[in-house]
Amino acid sequence: MNDMKTNIEKVTEYMEQSPLNQVFVMQAIDMYAKQVSDDKEEIIKQMEKSIIDGQAWVNCANDWEN
Repeated sequence: MNDMKTNIEKVTEYMEQSPLNQVFVMQAIDMYAKQVSDDKEEIIKQMEKSIIDGQAWVNCANDWEN
C-alpha cells in the first residue's frame, strides 16, 4: 500500500490545520512568484538545462500574479 500523499493532499492538509498556515502558503507563493517575475531573464538562463522550460516557469509566476 502506498501512503504517499499527492501535492494537493499535502498542501490541503497543511492549510486546513490553521488559518495562519493558509496565510503562510499564500504569502510564500506570492513572494516566489514576484521573485521569478522580477528576475525572469536570470531564471530562464538558470533553467536552460532543466527538464522544465524556464519560460514556462516564468509564465506560471506571471499567471499567479495576474
